[in-house]
Order: sequence, then C-alpha cells, then structure tokens
Amino acid sequence: MPDRHHPSSQLPRRPDASFSPAIRSASLAKRGLDLVRTLDWDYRQVVPEEVFFAKVSANGQVCRGLDGPSREHHIIEVRDLCDEKKPAISIVAPAQWEYCDEAGTWRRTREGHVAEAAVSVAWSPCGRYLVSGSGNHERALRLFDIARRAFVEVLGSHKDDLYHLAWSPDGRYLASASTGYDPRLRLWRCDWDPTSTLFGPTLRRITALCELTELDEHPQQWLDKQSHSWRGLGGFTAMAFRPNGSDLAAVAILRDAPDLLVVLRLPDLIEHCRIVASSKSHIRDLCWSRAGDQLLFTCDGRVFTAEVKSFAHVQPEQTGVYADLCAVHPRTDLVAFAQGRYEGGAYVGGLVEIREWPSLSAVSHYVCPSGVCDLSWSADGTALWALCKLGGVAEYRNRPSGSTAPPRA
Repeated sequence: MPDRHHPSSQLPRRPDASFSPAIRSASLAKRGLDLVRTLDWDYRQVVPEEVFFAKVSANGQVCRGLDGPSREHHIIEVRDLCDEKKPAISIVAPAQWEYCDEAGTWRRTREGHVAEAAVSVAWSPCGRYLVSGSGNHERALRLFDIARRAFVEVLGSHKDDLYHLAWSPDGRYLASASTGYDPRLRLWRCDWDPTSTLFGPTLRRITALCELTELDEHPQQWLDKQSHSWRGLGGFTAMAFRPNGSDLAAVAILRDAPDLLVVLRLPDLIEHCRIVASSKSHIRDLCWSRAGDQLLFTCDGRVFTAEVKSFAHVQPEQTGVYADLCAVHPRTDLVAFAQGRYEGGAYVGGLVEIREWPSLSAVSHYVCPSGVCDLSWSADGTALWALCKLGGVAEYRNRPSGSTAPPRA
C-alpha cells in the first residue's frame, strides 16, 4: 500500500496522535466548550479559475499576475478576502522596453519585446504597496500603489527570471533574487515618509543598496569542460527576513551539491551562518521563529529546524512534520503548515495544520480540495489564509472563547 504519510501521496495526511478531539472543529466550541482558542474554518471560492501564482497580504488582499490581451501590458489583479462584495481591481503597467545591465546602464531590448505576467509578488508590511517581478525576456521589477490603484515605476531588472521577492517586516529593505544565467541576490533600501496620509504610510523611493553574486567556496556557476556539467552557485530562491530586521535568510542553489541556507547580515549581505540541507531536493519555503533564534524550512515535503549561530555551519533537524509551506504567527507561538508541492503539473496535497511552537503539537487542521500555493497570517494574527490551486481560500479564525463569529460580507 502507498505510504499516506509520504508527501508524494496526493491524499492529505491524517493528523497525528497529538491532535486533540476536543478542539477538532468549531462546532464543538459552539456547543459551549470553554476552549483556549475558538476555532473556525471556512472555505470559499475567490478566484474563478485555477491560480498559477498568487500572494496574500497581511491585510487579506490576494494579488496575482495576468497576461494582457495582446501582451503589451503588465497587469496585476487584487481581490479583498475580508470583503467579498468589493470587486477585483486591475492595475496596468506598460511593457518594459529597456533593461539595466551590470554596469547600471539602461539599454534597449530587442524589437518585438512584449510584457510578461508577474511570477513573483512581495507586499509591503502596511499592505499599501507591492512589488512584482516578471520572467522570460522582460525580468522587470515594478512598484504598484494599491491604495491609489496606480502603477508607480520600474525599479530595475535582473538578467534572469525574478521568481523570488521579500519585504522586511519593518519595511526598510526589499530583496530580489534570480537564478540561472543571473545568480544574483539584490538588496534595496526603502525610504518612507514619516507623516501618514489618508492612504497610509507613503513610500518616497526605493534604491539599490548592494548585491551578492557568489559565496565563499562557491563562485558563480561555470561549465566544467571535463565533466560537461555545471558547477558553482546557480542562484538564490526563497528568502525571509529576521523579525528584528537584522538578517536575511536565503536559499542558495548549488549546481553540484545540496542547497545551502545562508544567513546574511544587513545591510552589507555578509554571511555569518550556513545551514546545509540534508537532501538533494530544493528547499521550498522558510520562515523565522517568532523569537528569531531558529529557522524553519521545508525540503522534499518535510519540515526541518535549525538554530542560527553566528560564524558556524549548522546541521538541521527533521521534525517529523510533512509540509511544503510554513508561516509563523506574528504574536503567539503558533506555526501554520500546508501541503502544496508542485509536481506533475499540479499542486500535491491540501492539508493545512496549525501547531504550537516549539513542541509542534497539533492544534487544528483543515483539508483543502487542492494543494495550497500560498499561506499567510493576518497582521494581528486573528486569521490565517491558505490559498489553493483551484482558486479557493481556506480561512481560519482565531477568536477569544465565548465570542461569536463576525458577520461575513
């Protein structure tokens, strides 16, 4: 029989023995049980078709990229998960006909260039701004003002697809990463206006600060003519800022070795901790613990933890939890996990779990009809959103015991 606990199985994994039947669902809480947390899960359709890529903000807005009718424009679509009556808004940006080379010079691209859809998105902590990265020939980094429903500017570009972006919790830094022909991690500084407006905090400008293109003992990728294989650093993928904003954790892809998880000191991107993945599979997702002393990351459908120590090589520990995405609660010791590994043209899984940290004992779970492609807590920690491949969202509400469910729009 196939192993139901293995992440390759398309059936959601059953909760372990630590799962308490007394807090299994919100129906028991409504019968008058005095629980520490009143649990409420709800699933609803928010996007009419399948989702290739989307990102949920801490304010409950989901953004995805769209292809224009003639591919002459870069379009993003934003929907509000907290108010279903609000119609989706679309913001259009023109095609980028220039790119920035390594010397910082803007050059014309070849004729016939078209706009590309967003393949990565990073929300600002306040939820007003977002940055999108495109792939294929364009590879541009664009800034949008969601409150004003306006495209602001093109910040720059990489030489390869911009599949990974991250914004620091305090809003001071933005990180962009690419792989392939341009193994590069670039750090941007964000300057904010201290005075708030009707639309919220105002972003003055974003400027490139520094970048990283190679690591110690691992230079940029190169072709070994004897073995006819690529070696060295192949680029950077998933990233996560430390809660206090002092460090950036990034996944470095190596052509001839397992992935590395490097911790870089800001703002100079100086490496001071290295974690070696025990599997040859790529690291899918990572996040910091709320205290900022440990890293959680997923690899090959399993969850690992590693204690961050300065100027040390750290070996990770396997937790026994199976997941592909992870997200730490902003205010309490809770961690959310979701299954959503992309393989064979589909997102495998669908199980969403909430566990306590650091014991990782189960608190609640929900089985989505399809694999999860994004997982995000709200800014105040009262809601968890799990966006599914089929366009639906599983929403978890964490309310004090004795309170009633808020009316839905």
